Amino acid sequence: MISIKSGIDEGLYDKDGVKSSIHCLTQKSINKERLSTVHYHNYIEILYGIDCNATVWADEKRLRFKSGDLCLIRPNETHYLYSKNSYNYYYVIKFLPELLISREVSLKETAYIMPITVNREDMPPILIEKQYVTDKMKNAVKDIFEEWNGGKNGYEFAIKGSILQLFSEIIRVQYKKTEIVPYLKENSALAATIYSAAEDIMKDCAFITENEAARRCNMSYSYFSRNFKSVMGNGVGSENIICVIFLIMMV
Repeated sequence: MISIKSGIDEGLYDKDGVKSSIHCLTQKSINKERLSTVHYHNYIEILYGIDCNATVWADEKRLRFKSGDLCLIRPNETHYLYSKNSYNYYYVIKFLPELLISREVSLKETAYIMPITVNREDMPPILIEKQYVTDKMKNAVKDIFEEWNGGKNGYEFAIKGSILQLFSEIIRVQYKKTEIVPYLKENSALAATIYSAAEDIMKDCAFITENEAARRCNMSYSYFSRNFKSVMGNGVGSENIICVIFLIMMV
């Protein structure tokens, strides 16, 4: 078992003496077995296989990663790649979650974002196999690397735009036949109170306890916890949570 403490914290990429919210690189390996060190970081990491047949290991979960596949690894997941092949070639795109989560992001947008970007022990990395990778995904990856390698003025904004396009396609593939927020009860005054407080908390981007969430709803902890399941689909755990919206996905 490899814990997060036994891996290497890569930190943020230093580009021209400035910590970067984005880091793109191509990986080519002629070595067998491990293709990367055991590591973790604050970035969301997207892998796109060009010519490879490898295995992605992330928080004790293993996924086969082949040519044409796209894999998303959540922030702070301990991970590495290994392969018995002598040659592997793939793209790596890293970006901070803040690119997706901001004060202007709506409640519904957060419901899309959190299940994909928040690291949970019971959720494996997201793997989109070659046959489900859309042309828009491929084009977005191509545009990201053209901008990164070109380094023209404003390339950061162009890359962020392509990342958003890529992420929207990932959402559409992942949730094509499922309802993101199945527990919306728009006519419930109680639900409206909880959603309103949740949206405020999300905009703060704060790590809060369940007691703080209850306080922001102007409810007692016990009352808040009892009603949260009926409104959002689950109760409030004892651990810190990034925001109440995070619990939407725990259904």
